[in-house]
Amino acid sequence: MNLTPNVGPLLMFCFSSVLCCTSPRCCVFVSLLPLSDVPFSLLYFGSYGYLRQKFQDDQGNLSMKHSVICGLSAGIVASGAVTPADVIKTRLQSKTPEGMQPYTGIMNTASRIVANEGFPALFKGVLPRILVISPLFAITLAIFEIQKTLLKKMGH
Repeated sequence: MNLTPNVGPLLMFCFSSVLCCTSPRCCVFVSLLPLSDVPFSLLYFGSYGYLRQKFQDDQGNLSMKHSVICGLSAGIVASGAVTPADVIKTRLQSKTPEGMQPYTGIMNTASRIVANEGFPALFKGVLPRILVISPLFAITLAIFEIQKTLLKKMGH
């Protein structure tokens, strides 16, 4: 007796559901990636690179302190700027409260938030988001800078 489930049809169903965007929850993953993750990366690494150039020494090295400052600053800019996309994504993924009409897409969600709660509602949770994301990325790039320095010293 074979107890292994046949996952092929299930995987095809999931894949086709995401590609067809048959519901707002499925569509979120496909449509919001360019609106949140891509701009975050562009803003974060662009800001970090710019600040790194300002703080690096003549040999292109960056001190630990300056690496953390650059990472924190870039994290604040990037995470703050893409918070509206995160708010919209969260609303689309959340269960609609009883008596409330469900959100049907990105533009519908954004316009309803602004109309019902005001423009600042798109930035709900910006401070906790900044306080979590900025240090994580600062630590990541500080460790990267340390590794890069060590590899240079080892002749790699």
